[in-house]
Amino acid sequence: MSLSQHELTIASQFRVEPDRYKEIINSYLTKPNSLPPDTLSGVAFYLPAGQHAGDRGGSIVLDRLAVGTDLYLTVRVAMIIDAKQVDVSAFEKYVESYLADTFFKIGIEIDN
Repeated sequence: MSLSQHELTIASQFRVEPDRYKEIINSYLTKPNSLPPDTLSGVAFYLPAGQHAGDRGGSIVLDRLAVGTDLYLTVRVAMIIDAKQVDVSAFEKYVESYLADTFFKIGIEIDN
């Protein structure tokens, strides 16, 4: 038996003000005018394979945490990685590079 692929999902939540959340999400979409003005949206990007060595595709979802009174931006990145091309010992560096590149492509900067 041998490992064929890694499947990884990373999710983070960031507390944001309601207007800032709308500004972030609305930069990617146009909400239908027929919806109530206080309607919030989310957005997903489904990434094709081949953006990095061993990359079999993935996704990034920008959404909100649906519980509580505070508003949180949820950033969820999923990736499928060919285990024959990316060894476990290189996994951490690969994931860091993948995340930085993906966030850059959609115009998001996350401070540590």
